[in-house]
Amino acid sequence: MLATEPKAIIEQMMGDLEAMDPEAFPPNYPMKVEGEEKVAIVEDLYTRKVYALAKHFLRESEQLQLDIKYESDPQERERLKTMAVELQTKAKMLDQMFWFLVNTQVPGAWLTMNLGIRAGWIIVKYETRDPLREMFGNLFNS
Repeated sequence: MLATEPKAIIEQMMGDLEAMDPEAFPPNYPMKVEGEEKVAIVEDLYTRKVYALAKHFLRESEQLQLDIKYESDPQERERLKTMAVELQTKAKMLDQMFWFLVNTQVPGAWLTMNLGIRAGWIIVKYETRDPLREMFGNLFNS
């Protein structure tokens, strides 16, 4: 028997998602002009909720890291560590889900774009830089 039934875990996550205010944790990364192009705006409420809940879980995990640092009871420290890892895992899973949902909404994104999110729920595509290729390319092309 599992400690927590998978169905209960999924139902809890869905409840957390339903209750999440997407504006509680909106993206706050500023637009970079060089090398970025706006390709979409995340308008879907549930996609925004997934992003916000991921950031909420990440913040809670980071807060637990501070609590662990100052906790003197070994058993409580282990309990807090377990909670922190669980929250980090949830945050990573939701982050993956967010980008999955974005990719389904941005034509051509699956194979051809590196995407980022900026303030105002703006999705940008950007070119990845390879410093070695740039350096050696410049050496051989001069």
